[in-house]
Amino acid sequence: MATRSVTKPARATARQITGAQAEKAFRAVHRSPAFLSKEEMGKIDAITREDRHGVTRRLALAVLARTGAEVLDDVAGCDRQSAVAISQTLSSLTDYLEKLHGLAEMMETAQMRMAIALARRKDMSSVLEEAKTPQVEQPTAQS
Repeated sequence: MATRSVTKPARATARQITGAQAEKAFRAVHRSPAFLSKEEMGKIDAITREDRHGVTRRLALAVLARTGAEVLDDVAGCDRQSAVAISQTLSSLTDYLEKLHGLAEMMETAQMRMAIALARRKDMSSVLEEAKTPQVEQPTAQS
């Protein structure tokens, strides 16, 4: 993998919280309404499966596969029509990123809800440990 010059934010790590803090989190989740309706859930899932941003994603990845100097030279030396196409891709990439950030925020909310729900279980530690064990799929009979 290539060396990156951009640092990623550190992932949140588990930390100890007091019983009062845990109870407050449990109550907040318990009171929280559904984040999405079943209809919204279906629409979001359908949109992510459509992959309307595939071309944009591939073009962005192609830019990342080139050196910065190559990208700068290519854009500076291309014709106007190509520059307009690059600008359109930039706009599409901005839209795509907004959607990805929104989806990531929703997934983080789901992650938090699952973690808090599991924390209420008396067997939470063993459940979490068992989840780390790779599951072997059993072959199914073909009809």
